[in-house]
Amino acid sequence: MPSAVPVTRRVAMAPELRNINTFMRYSGVDEQVSYNEWVASSTQLAFELAYNQATTNGATNVTPKMLKESAGGYFEKIVELSGVNPDTMVPNALGGKLPAWATKIAA
Repeated sequence: MPSAVPVTRRVAMAPELRNINTFMRYSGVDEQVSYNEWVASSTQLAFELAYNQATTNGATNVTPKMLKESAGGYFEKIVELSGVNPDTMVPNALGGKLPAWATKIAA
């Protein structure tokens, strides 16, 4: 489950959480979410959803390796629902595409 998009060697793009933090502020929450907190909680939720799906389908002795593909799909959907393009990890509010500078150095 990628949490950033590699642009070139040693350079990766990750989403700006401004939109999520603005929503939280308007909801009356004084705290902000860091990028790492967002990725960790989204990953945990993705594995919980995959585990629930596996056990509902009758799987026993479930391992993380068994959940990897399903959790990856859930993670991608969570990223999309957060308003971030999972292919570029750029917020949809910013066009969902890598900025020009990132496209240039990746070429």
